[in-house]
Amino acid sequence: MDDQIVLQLKREFARRRAKNPRYSLRSFAKSLGVSVSVVSRSLNGETVPGPRNSKIIEEALAKTAAKNS
Repeated sequence: MDDQIVLQLKREFARRRAKNPRYSLRSFAKSLGVSVSVVSRSLNGETVPGPRNSKIIEEALAKTAAKNS
């Protein structure tokens, strides 16, 4: 489950960077509603988001997916 969230984060960040190469990690974290350190550590494989942050990230990614459909 946690690995799935990290995979979704990586895919979404890559998608946004493809649209805008200058898209920052800070902007990505802000759009998700979590701290930059949570996103950075997750993308670098240092840790996975905790339950609270996982829920926040899942909801934000679901909204993004619905908007892009």
